[in-house]
Amino acid sequence: MRDSEFLFGPAKHEEAMKTVAGKAVVSRQVFDAMLPELRGRAFVITGVEAANVAQTVRDRIAELPAGGDWDKIKKEIVNDISPHLVDPGADAGEQARQLAASERRAELLLRVHGFQAYQAAQYNVMEAQRDVLPYWQYLTMGDDRVRPAHAALNNVVLPANHPFWQDHYPPWDFGCRCQVVALSESDYKDIQAADAGKPPEQRDVVEGAQLEKLEQNGTLFRALDGAPAQNFDVRSPLARAATPAERNAAFRWNPGDLRLSVEQLKARYDAPVWEGFEAWARRQPLGGGKSTVWEWLGGAPILPPTASSPTSKPSAIWSGA
Repeated sequence: MRDSEFLFGPAKHEEAMKTVAGKAVVSRQVFDAMLPELRGRAFVITGVEAANVAQTVRDRIAELPAGGDWDKIKKEIVNDISPHLVDPGADAGEQARQLAASERRAELLLRVHGFQAYQAAQYNVMEAQRDVLPYWQYLTMGDDRVRPAHAALNNVVLPANHPFWQDHYPPWDFGCRCQVVALSESDYKDIQAADAGKPPEQRDVVEGAQLEKLEQNGTLFRALDGAPAQNFDVRSPLARAATPAERNAAFRWNPGDLRLSVEQLKARYDAPVWEGFEAWARRQPLGGGKSTVWEWLGGAPILPPTASSPTSKPSAIWSGA
């Protein structure tokens, strides 16, 4: 199965289209300074600072859930970004390498933003159905491109309200192609019955000591493809990050964050951290200087602006939190 068939068939998806088209085009500097919860609402292309180019690419990706052709749109994106990523003064060999890198970048942009849009729409449906489908099951593509940490999670079943899903709902890492399906109580019991008699490392319902290890240190003891069982580190990129700089740069995706209001976002942070973010957001323009980050969020005054408000970038404050 091609990625395009998995991500974008069968056809149109109105909510996914709106999710991509509604992303704010920002510079890398602005993106890095945003609160982590807001990055899923923004669009940036590292190495391409021209806002009009980034906006064109974003709009091309929004054509995918409208029924657009994957290969055609990918080629168009390569044509859009390659003038900014390929050095015309380089030798032919180097230009070929840079062009190949542009093609990989186009593929990544399509996967990340297109897949996020579809998964966000799916997440909203599954959230609304939690009363009748209270369990979620993790599924991989099952091919040789699946990373070990993702393969270790294949078929894992956990309650839909388990904190695990807050940072493991696909795509939870760069290039992730996994998915989650909702299960009924009856489905859950059937899987439990099938697990009976299996050793813990082969069971799909994660509970007991296996669940404790997953919750406490982010490891899962699993046997894959007939190989001896081993511990897999299945922590998210954010959980694996060791320094503030790594945490700031780590890939983070929680579709629930897309619907957070300003008040809900504020409730997640200590007052000094939030005040620093708000001060920055009020004065930081988005692409073209047409509006500020705060106006984009639709924020009403929460903290009265004062002369003593912190002026440093919020990332310097919250990245170690």
